Amino acid sequence: MPAGLGKNSPVILSFGKASYEALIFRHGQFIRWRIAQRCTCLEPHTSQFNPRCPRCDGKGFVYSFQPQMIITAELMVSDDTNILEIPEGYKDCTLDVVFDYFGRKYPAEKHGKYITIKKLEMPAKGSYLTIKMTENTAKGMDEADCENTGGGYYRINGLRFRKDGIEGIYYTAPADIIKITKIIDAAGQEYQAHELRMDLFCIVPNTKTITDDEGKETKEEIPITEPLTAYGIEYVPPFIFALMSQNLSKEDVETLVASKGDAVLTFPYNCDVSEGDILTALSGSLVQKEALKRQDEDDDIIGAYFVSEIISCIGQEREYKIGTDFILIGTNYLRWLCEDAPEQGDVYSLTYRVCPTYKVVKSIPQIRTSENQRLPKKAIVQYHGTYGENRKVNQQ
Repeated sequence: MPAGLGKNSPVILSFGKASYEALIFRHGQFIRWRIAQRCTCLEPHTSQFNPRCPRCDGKGFVYSFQPQMIITAELMVSDDTNILEIPEGYKDCTLDVVFDYFGRKYPAEKHGKYITIKKLEMPAKGSYLTIKMTENTAKGMDEADCENTGGGYYRINGLRFRKDGIEGIYYTAPADIIKITKIIDAAGQEYQAHELRMDLFCIVPNTKTITDDEGKETKEEIPITEPLTAYGIEYVPPFIFALMSQNLSKEDVETLVASKGDAVLTFPYNCDVSEGDILTALSGSLVQKEALKRQDEDDDIIGAYFVSEIISCIGQEREYKIGTDFILIGTNYLRWLCEDAPEQGDVYSLTYRVCPTYKVVKSIPQIRTSENQRLPKKAIVQYHGTYGENRKVNQQ
């Protein structure tokens, strides 16, 4: 890093890799990132998307996660052994190739955070080698305890992330669960997860068949015995990107205005953020109020993009309590649990927190420096506050 510049020091916006990394660390925030991909329902003769497509609902795009990222690390050969030690955070990465400044490749194997190079191939002491690795975006947990949040929903403990060591930052951001192999309660009953929502999941009680004296069979729910334990959990942690709309450079301001954007996104080089992607800032929220009309369904749709929390729900007769009278499911649905919920057509008042969501409208080319540094990249984003659940952006 430049002299006097550390991760906890003031950011000096010089054109260098270390300064950009400090910018992301100091001013970055947790982001929920969805990659936009064109759906395969495109009709080649008409160039139109199938309006009845079950994957994209005729919108032409489906959204997912970036499955893998390319990681590089430069290490100096400091002794005569054939072993190099990489940072602890890269121990689970898969080794792709090891090469030197001249592009010469070295046969090597990776064992955790150690790289073993064939003894006869080892370069001279003091020279630098570049280690190229592949990192899976999805992480895993063998098992975790689950917390009951009401309405059949449970939260997996240990999937909340916090930026440590920064004064004034107290929020936590959830990961997105993408798979749970099995769930077992204290009585040994096994369940399957449904309706994944960030670090939450829903389960349906098991049933057993009861036969009466006349031979008539009925189904009876088996009570769930807490605590629950989840096994084989796969999840995607939130990303840390810098989203800024102030104190921009002259060039960024010109690009921002020309693209009709609202902010500039700075992100690591190994994240393939591109036009059409959806970014939800988990670090902050806006309070919105809305009058909703009860629909003829179990769930009412909230007219916001990404609701993080419902603060209050007031009907014509009384105030309803979250977890007891209703719950928030998906990212924009209110599910009623109580028997005295508002009748069809009744209006009730809802106050909730919504995370600001942005859409990438332009990628900014980022040319490497003369030292061939892999600099973080930039993009122009536009505030995307309209409701978009029908695009299946928020599905996990």
